[in-house]
Amino acid sequence: MFLPEIKYNFVNWRDGMKITQKHFTENDFAAKDAIRDIAAIHTTNFSYGLLSADDGMTSALSAPILAGDVIQITECRGITPGGVRIEWKSLKDHPVLSLSLLDYKFKLGSAGVFYVVIKADPFKTVEVGEYTGDDGLNRRPYLAVKPTLDLLSMHDMLSDAYSFPICRLRFENQRFSIDHEYIPPSVNIHGEGLLWYYESCGTLLNNIQQLAVQIVRKIGGMQNRSSVAVDIHRILEKVLIHCAESMDYYRIVVKELSPVYMAEYFMRLARMFRISFDCLPETNAAVLFNYFQNTIAGTTGVFKTPVSAASKSLIDSMIDNVLISQYSHNDSTMLFDSIVRFLDFMDFFLQKLITLNYADNKGSWDIYAK
Repeated sequence: MFLPEIKYNFVNWRDGMKITQKHFTENDFAAKDAIRDIAAIHTTNFSYGLLSADDGMTSALSAPILAGDVIQITECRGITPGGVRIEWKSLKDHPVLSLSLLDYKFKLGSAGVFYVVIKADPFKTVEVGEYTGDDGLNRRPYLAVKPTLDLLSMHDMLSDAYSFPICRLRFENQRFSIDHEYIPPSVNIHGEGLLWYYESCGTLLNNIQQLAVQIVRKIGGMQNRSSVAVDIHRILEKVLIHCAESMDYYRIVVKELSPVYMAEYFMRLARMFRISFDCLPETNAAVLFNYFQNTIAGTTGVFKTPVSAASKSLIDSMIDNVLISQYSHNDSTMLFDSIVRFLDFMDFFLQKLITLNYADNKGSWDIYAK
């Protein structure tokens, strides 16, 4: 939680006191500070970032434009970790947010990954609205917080009370390029990148559930089940219990929450696989993994990853890549990539399992049978 100190106090008004513009400004700042503080109290380390557009699906961040050495943003809606609302859309009185990268080139010197950060100080405002001469002052009628852009390296603190990253850049050969795979921090699941992960993971999860049902039904109907079949049946029953308890939660609720809840959902699924394998007796586990290695090979469906053999080390790595990854709200791309690859592998894995014969041939189970 980012909870900055309260900077401004309300003016102590007294009858007969001499009132100046400064008093009204300070009282206005105190009100802003109090509202920001209330918002910050309810903002966690994973509930700040971009807001969705009016349709609730697309991101209210315009695609960053890199024109030469200048990056431009025409629209952004969000909330900073300290509770400051950002609402900026380039109009006649709202100029485009821009940042010149030319000066940074001479400071950076080497290749690397950098982040464009949007900053919003609630006490730094600009006049907006159509000019009005009703009061004889020819002034704009309103004030608005104008965000600014900055460039930070991956080693810097990417977010504070008044800022968070919105774009990732790669710097190579003295040239900047936008990394379009980057997922900026978001209040909930929206925007092209996050929605792709949400929908892809949901589709793969549904496939895994349906395949697990078919395998459990197939093994359950056999009279002479092998020990390998019994272990597979036991593990996949746990998968189905997980799906039965939480599939509707994922379908209805998760999309409205911070992306961390989607990550947590699939980390629990990976943890369930890990514990289920670890609970097998050593002899059973050795037989089971030898069976997998000698019967399962092919290419995954989504990423077309070739699998020459489903060895224990490969299965462990697919699970552990999800479990050991840390969720970073400022850059969750790597974790979600590990999750969707894990699900892609498990979908492929179960598709291969469903075609196998699990019968024990007169007590001699051949783990190398094709």
